[in-house]
Amino acid sequence: MNSRIQRHLNYLTIAQHDAIVAQFLDVDIVSEADTETHAEANLKEALELYFTDNNSRVGRMPDRPIRIGELIIDNPSLANWRGGC
Repeated sequence: MNSRIQRHLNYLTIAQHDAIVAQFLDVDIVSEADTETHAEANLKEALELYFTDNNSRVGRMPDRPIRIGELIIDNPSLANWRGGC
C-alpha cells in the first residue's frame, strides 16, 4: 500500500539583482531563475530531489507554523536605502 503524506510548505520569492530567488521557509532549499514562475518550478524540483536523495530527511521536517513579520524603523540614515545587502 502506498501511503502519501501531504504537507503545506511556505516559500517566498525575492527579486535580487538580475534574478528571482525562491526560498522555502520550512526547509533549507533555495532556487533562482529569470522569472518567478521558473524560480518556483526550480524550487519544487529541488525539493523533490532533496527527498528523493535521502528519504530519512522527511522525518526532519519542522512541524511548526511559520510567521513572517515586518518591522517599521524610524531612522533618518535609512532614507536612501533601497533594500538588499
